Amino acid sequence: MKAKIVIESHKTGKSLSMYVKDRKKVNELMLVLIEAGFFVNYEPCYKDAIYEGCFICGDENVIKVCYKKQMTREGKQLCQTIRKQNALAI
Repeated sequence: MKAKIVIESHKTGKSLSMYVKDRKKVNELMLVLIEAGFFVNYEPCYKDAIYEGCFICGDENVIKVCYKKQMTREGKQLCQTIRKQNALAI
């Protein structure tokens, strides 16, 4: 699997972001990392115009698996619904 690897700033520290070619690859890589024992910070969903999932890596750093494409209206609505549900769960 080909990916573009970028180290970016994250709100809690640094992020190792892996950009892959489509959403399916994001989901596949998320499953591989889950099976390897990484702890999920959030499951794949749209964050702005990027479809991404995130893993906790230490106290401050994270690993993100991303696919960047223009989000559809349905994707925005789904992501907003998920964020609201997560906020209510906390």
